[in-house]
Amino acid sequence: MSPTRRTTALATLLLSLSLPLTGCGVPTSGVIEVGEPATGASSNTTVYFLADGELRPYPRGVPWGVEAVPAAVRLLFDGPAPYESGAVTRLPRLTTAPRTTLGRDGYTIHLPAGTPRLTPEAARQLVCTVTRTHDAALTGPPAPSPTTPTAAPPEAAPTDPPTPAPGTRAQLRVQAGDWSAALADEPCPDG
Repeated sequence: MSPTRRTTALATLLLSLSLPLTGCGVPTSGVIEVGEPATGASSNTTVYFLADGELRPYPRGVPWGVEAVPAAVRLLFDGPAPYESGAVTRLPRLTTAPRTTLGRDGYTIHLPAGTPRLTPEAARQLVCTVTRTHDAALTGPPAPSPTTPTAAPPEAAPTDPPTPAPGTRAQLRVQAGDWSAALADEPCPDG
């Protein structure tokens, strides 16, 4: 076989083998947006926002190993995610991330100086988020959800408070510069 025939035969063979791969019948498409990228294993927590004037729970993912209550508080102050259409917050925008501590008397949420006092709606958002997350921490880690995006809270430090002991209730105090308030534990809506 001549070199020209050999090259032609080889080209024909390669072309005939590649045709089935290009004509598989799957139409091309553009980029399809499906939400935020996954960032690893997570557990669920719940934050509370307002929708149509009513307080409602919204599931969120937090990375495993991050203390749940401080992470939930940071997520709450970050506000609703773009995929939570219709959700609004009454919490003020902060200049720095809130800090959560756990003491004998319950949780204290430390807000930056100059933060205005919380409205009743904002207080309920915070109370329900902390209470729900606290109660979930006492019952053990929930199963991960493949549909809940994981948002890593900023400044997730290993110095966050420990998980509360079983049998405790989530008592909550908020401090911000020149004011502080004890927030009442009240019933919160379920999903």
